[in-house]
Amino acid sequence: MVLFQAKNYIEELDLIIRNKFEKLETDKKLAIINIGSNYSSEKFIEIKTKVAAIYGLGVEVFSFKISAKKTEVFEQMEEINNSPLYGGLVVQYPFPPKYEFSEIAEKISPVKDVDFFNPLTYGHFALQTKEDLAPPTVKALDFIINTFKMETKGKIFTVVGQGPLVGKPSVIYALNKEATVISVNEYTESKSKILRDSDVVILASGVPRSIKGTQLKRGACVIDFGSGDDENPGVGDFDINSDFDHLSVVSTAPGGIGPLTVRFLFINFLDFIEASR
Repeated sequence: MVLFQAKNYIEELDLIIRNKFEKLETDKKLAIINIGSNYSSEKFIEIKTKVAAIYGLGVEVFSFKISAKKTEVFEQMEEINNSPLYGGLVVQYPFPPKYEFSEIAEKISPVKDVDFFNPLTYGHFALQTKEDLAPPTVKALDFIINTFKMETKGKIFTVVGQGPLVGKPSVIYALNKEATVISVNEYTESKSKILRDSDVVILASGVPRSIKGTQLKRGACVIDFGSGDDENPGVGDFDINSDFDHLSVVSTAPGGIGPLTVRFLFINFLDFIEASR
């Protein structure tokens, strides 16, 4: 069993980011809009800000109370879209319930949509119409798949969770890699059998410790995107206290795919700036 730890691989990505940044010589900033108070969101923003500081990249956070009017948020988004000061715009997910995902996604300019929320950028990724265009979560997933030379064609990829940041993009990624893909949600029947038959299990339900190693077959791989909930902050979907020595590759949370995802966000940020010139 190989336990994937991002700290052993981020030096490679750090070098890529530094080289891109030096080549571009840009002072454009990444704008992050955060609506309301959510532990996971605030933690991710803190991590993004710290990582950006390593490279000297600028990040500006715009915080709104949950009571803020939608028009206030949308006007700020429009200002960022039109400003030459910003090379990318991230609206931290999840959003408060009063916001539909689509109304946020459609208001992010495609040329600054480094998280791939807008239907145009998302469509390019899904249909593979532009080379190397993919959400940061997918690029991080692809990094692990390639690092360990995991076979995808015909293999059973099970994605637990159907959210817009990880679940759905992971399904599209696996389909494009010619895997046999199963998308699991809370209503899925025969979940135990599905997990037992899976070659690769991608966890993105946000339910802490909900999947145990004993539920998976020998040689299976697990990639955990989970980040916990309000009661269990920073706790992944995979139960690291369960028996998983029989598995092949395991990326747990925290310390697994998360740090990769943040770095691929900044790689997207720099690539989008270069493409806009």
